[in-house]
Amino acid sequence: MENSLEKVLRLKIEDAAIFSRIMQAFSSLEGFEATPVSRKTINDIYYDTENKDLFSAGFEYCIREEATGCSAILNQRNLKKQINFIQEKQQTSIEIEGPAANRASIKARFEDDTLEKIVGESELVPIFCSSFSREKMNLLNKDETWIEINGDQGEISINNVKMPLLQLQLKLKSGNTVELLKLAAVIIQKFGLMIDAKSKYDHGLELLGINMEEMYPKEQLRIRPRDNIADMAQKILAFGINDVFSTYVFFLMHPEEPESTHQIRVRIRKLRAILAFFMPLCNPKKYQQQQEKLRKTGLMFSDLRQLDVLLEEIEKMEQDSVIPVAALSCLTMRLADNRQKELAELSAYLQHNDITLMVLELWIWLLNEPWSESELLALSIEKYIKKALATWQKKINKGIKKIDMEDKENIHKVRIRSKKLRYIMELLSPLLGKKSSRSIGKYEKLQDDLGYFHDVYVNKELLEQLLAQSDEKQLHYEAGMVVGWQTLQGNLKMEKYLQ
Repeated sequence: MENSLEKVLRLKIEDAAIFSRIMQAFSSLEGFEATPVSRKTINDIYYDTENKDLFSAGFEYCIREEATGCSAILNQRNLKKQINFIQEKQQTSIEIEGPAANRASIKARFEDDTLEKIVGESELVPIFCSSFSREKMNLLNKDETWIEINGDQGEISINNVKMPLLQLQLKLKSGNTVELLKLAAVIIQKFGLMIDAKSKYDHGLELLGINMEEMYPKEQLRIRPRDNIADMAQKILAFGINDVFSTYVFFLMHPEEPESTHQIRVRIRKLRAILAFFMPLCNPKKYQQQQEKLRKTGLMFSDLRQLDVLLEEIEKMEQDSVIPVAALSCLTMRLADNRQKELAELSAYLQHNDITLMVLELWIWLLNEPWSESELLALSIEKYIKKALATWQKKINKGIKKIDMEDKENIHKVRIRSKKLRYIMELLSPLLGKKSSRSIGKYEKLQDDLGYFHDVYVNKELLEQLLAQSDEKQLHYEAGMVVGWQTLQGNLKMEKYLQ
């Protein structure tokens, strides 16, 4: 019997033509010594009860058949823990005489009463299988970090339904997690790959129609008042980084949906707010580098989002019966065409997967002790929050008192600060108590009002650029209607802050 804790980071390969080039790149990486590539064919048959009892309890069970023999493999997955895209599994493997599997043998093979309790009297039945060829090599660097590389090509199948499989697995056998992330970053940058959060087992479940996210929702952030600020800052930042990446994956799956663009921008802004909130703890130079990466990433989506905002405003004008339906059809069609062009350009740019690389670099920064020497690091999260929130609220209140319709820069600053404060208060609401809901509502209203007023000017500039490319009278007329309506609404929203 062989037991091991597996730490695996997977990369998705879309083009089989570059597969061999990727494996060659691993062989010649600077700083690593590589073993020769070995090749073998693997057939895995996954088993469970009819009710999927093993799956529900967090176990995977398969019989693996190779040229050298058969083995029974049991993985116990940590369903709530996936740190920096590295999935942890406790794996037990036993050599067996043949590919047969049944309920009676499971206890004898793994000597674990827990499994017998899960399976009970139920029979184990095949649920799906995977068949693939594997190219394998090992990398070892001077710091004794040992990483196993597995390149798998094949398919996952259930009866006559098949799913192609093309996946790269980076397994940390020993050494530093940061080195694994750095290695993944090098390959992602060179070949434009995406992180694959799903194992072969997960993909098989997907083929079965089982939704992992519905079965096991993402773990909620837990914060206790007396927890050390450095520990909690790292945990909260990790939560934000994963949130950005999962929303980015959703955007790639639903690029046509305006809400997916909106959400990726919101998640980036939330992470920037979290980073700014913990800025006094950070090394200043490295902190600024991370903020700049996030700022540039958010800007990638800004033009697409602004088109969506303007189209949504036109739709709202029609729904509120301000204008007849289709009265702005010429402008709507032009904006929709521009959105398609902007989306096409953005999609082409994102093929390089700079965002995946940016997220990995954020993880590397976070794991490399990003804090500066500060007395603040000795505080509890509760005491740090009290001190930091007071400073942020003071700046916002000072800015509100200075609001002037002509001072767009100050209005923008107050808006951004109120948005950041709202994000932080929502995140930390379990520690702030019931009173925080009133403050969150206040800052949300302030953010919405100032945001609308800001959009009036941004939309006006966008329309001016559009009109500069056309002398079509109807287009100019419709754009004038939108600008006039938004200006009126923006002024009405600002009146309360000018009294």
